[in-house]
Order: sequence, then C-alpha cells, then structure tokens
Amino acid sequence: MITSVQPEPLELTTDCLPLTGEAFYLDALRRAEVGDFRLPNGSAEVGPLVSVGDCLPGLSEHGDLNWYSPTVTPRHGDLVVVRWGDRAWNWLCAEHGHEVPRLALKLLRAPSILHEQVPTAVKAILLATRWPDYLLACRSGQLALADNEILGTLTRKTRHGTPLYI
Repeated sequence: MITSVQPEPLELTTDCLPLTGEAFYLDALRRAEVGDFRLPNGSAEVGPLVSVGDCLPGLSEHGDLNWYSPTVTPRHGDLVVVRWGDRAWNWLCAEHGHEVPRLALKLLRAPSILHEQVPTAVKAILLATRWPDYLLACRSGQLALADNEILGTLTRKTRHGTPLYI
C-alpha cells in the first residue's frame, strides 16, 4: 500500500493567493480559462477516477477522467483527491439529502489568515491556535482538512479524451 504525501505544515508565507471564500475558486477558474492553471508532474499515478457532481464547474466536469499521485506534495491551489472522514461525510450526506461519494476532488487552500494584513506575530499566534489546518474548497464552500485524508495531488485530467491543464 502506498502512503500518500500530505501537505507541508502551514507556515507564514507571502506566496499564497490573497483570496478568501468563493473568490479563491473563481480565481482558479479564471486561471484555467486563460491557460495559467497547471497540474504538477507526478509519478506513481493512480487512476483514472471519473468525476461526478458539480462542485468545481469549469475546473472539473461530470465524466472527466482524473489521475493523481500520492507521491506529489499537495500545495496551496492544487486540485487534490480527498477521502472524506466519517464526520465530514455524514455532514455532507445530511446536507445533500443523499449519500455522497467517499472520494472527492477539491482545491487545497491555506487559511486566509496567511494573506490578511495582520502583524506576523499575531498571525503566528492565530495560526497556532485557531487556523491549524488547510481547507478543502469548491464553488459552494470549504471544509477543514481535519480528519479527511488527501489521497494525492491531481497530476492528469482529460475531458472527452483531451488533456487539460498541461
């Protein structure tokens, strides 16, 4: 069994996009539309997994084929394959009114506190106490990584046989 690489621990940086909420998804969509959204190269690819649902319209459509690598370190802004933990999965099923798949494709996002105009010392305290986790984002919202598991970083995607984001 391959153990998937998890994101690096959060640290105070300035290389993250200064966006919050829906703006983060819309920026990724804009970058995809103009050809600036890229997938990392990976080895040990797993797939294809077929996309279902509509939580990342424009970035991922129902029927897309996806390959991911458990050996590529996920970074802020990457598309990642997630296995929902029990708590998130139960909440999502109740929210949608039906059973949802255990696996999902999401955008990995560092918490907005890293981007805000807050003194570095205050950011460090907030990061250590209130925002210790990455977020899994889509068009309609975001959930903390928490007990959900990143299986890998998306490395290849095709739609109707055409490669995307290369």
